[in-house]
Amino acid sequence: MVDKRSLCQYMGDLINQNDSKKSRTAIETLLTIHRNILYNENDVHFRSINPENPNFNEKVWSLLPSRQFMKKCGWIPAHNRIFFNNDEALVDILEILLEYRNVQPQGYEWVAETKIVTKNEEKQRDEELRKKAALEREKEMADFLKDKKYKEELAKQARAEVEADNRRRRQLQKKDFSSAVKEL
Repeated sequence: MVDKRSLCQYMGDLINQNDSKKSRTAIETLLTIHRNILYNENDVHFRSINPENPNFNEKVWSLLPSRQFMKKCGWIPAHNRIFFNNDEALVDILEILLEYRNVQPQGYEWVAETKIVTKNEEKQRDEELRKKAALEREKEMADFLKDKKYKEELAKQARAEVEADNRRRRQLQKKDFSSAVKEL
C-alpha cells in the first residue's frame, strides 16, 4: 500500500516550488511512465529508467519533489538505474497524478507578453498554404464536375444516336423485307 498523503504532499511541493510549465511537464512525464508500466505490465523495458538520461533528468529527476514522489511510489535505485517494483499501488499512483495534472499558471507567470495570442510566421504561412490548397481543390472539383457533366451529355447523345440508328436499321429491314415479299 502506498502512502497517498505523502504522494499528494510531494505533488503539492512540486507545484509550489516550480513554475507551472516545469510542474506540468514533470507530472505529464510521470503519468506517461506509469501508464506505460500499466499498459505493458510484462515488458521490463518500461520498469527501468536511467536517471542520467538528459531528457528524463531535466523533466523529472532534477526536481527534488518528483524524485521523492518516485521513490515513495516504489522506484528503487540500483546499478545506475531506477526500477519500479510496486504494481499493487500503480492505480493509486495514476489517480494522484491525474488529480494534480491540471496545473494552473501562478500569478507571477501571467505577464502581458504571455496573455497575447499571436500567430508566428510559420503558422501564418501554413494557414495561407491550407487556404490556397482548399481553393485549388474547389477549383479542381468544379472542373471535374463540369467535365463529368460534359461526358454524361456526350454519352447521352451517343446513346440517342445509336438508338436512332437502330430504329432506322429496323425500319429499313422492315421495308426491305416487305418489298422482297411484294416481289415474290
